[in-house]
Amino acid sequence: MSKNAATALSYLQNKNAAKSIDLERVARLRQLENQHIKAVEETQAKIERLKELGN
Repeated sequence: MSKNAATALSYLQNKNAAKSIDLERVARLRQLENQHIKAVEETQAKIERLKELGN
């Protein structure tokens, strides 16, 4: 079992109910999503720069 999954299960055992955003935070999914968005934006900026240099 991954560390993220174990952390999420431990969190759930200590709560009667949890919101999806809570689960994402505990499993660090929100952080990964933000890192992915940042990487996509950086790549798009590089592509635009290469297009500018090509013209």
